[in-house]
Amino acid sequence: NPTEGINIEVDGSDIITYSAVFQVAEANGGSTNGITVSVEGEDANAIYDLGGRKNYAIQSGMISFGVDPHYNPTANNPVRFEVVLKGEGFVTERIPVTIVKDQLQQLTSVKVMKIVTPPAGAAGSNTSTPLVGGATSAPINIATPVTNGTSQPLAVTLPTGTKFIDATGKVIEGASLAASVMNFDACKPEALEFFPGGTLVSD
Repeated sequence: NPTEGINIEVDGSDIITYSAVFQVAEANGGSTNGITVSVEGEDANAIYDLGGRKNYAIQSGMISFGVDPHYNPTANNPVRFEVVLKGEGFVTERIPVTIVKDQLQQLTSVKVMKIVTPPAGAAGSNTSTPLVGGATSAPINIATPVTNGTSQPLAVTLPTGTKFIDATGKVIEGASLAASVMNFDACKPEALEFFPGGTLVSD
């Protein structure tokens, strides 16, 4: 027997036991092609795909994440991170994730939305304008149309001299600004799904 006397040992400390799976679909049943996936937040360094790499991608409508077993959650320290779904023509979705001790698996359904084909009760508007020294040189007005079942517009004004900062507070330098504004009617169930938590009711 060629295998006689051979023992195989597996280091269980390197096996992913905590995972989070996202089921991703386009709001109107369309394609999710073009969406990129990234992970941010305080514990992002401990999050991998289930193959042990950081090659996050939507495959057959699913994204899977695993926690590095050396950073598994404890009773006093849950694992927290944020999943970011973004792509040209899509509204960027940021989904906060918390994994607590003994919560080995979780499954979450997420819908993404195309700006030009939003669900009933939602309307969007895009704008692009040059910046001077990384700031607006004139007031910028962005307003959504009253279409697709929305009852009123949403208007946003950026005053002259507005600058933009990143998550660390550093001023972002750039020659132009591309902005998208979305308006959701809370009376429409299809639009309400895109509110954080899918509801306006707080605990």
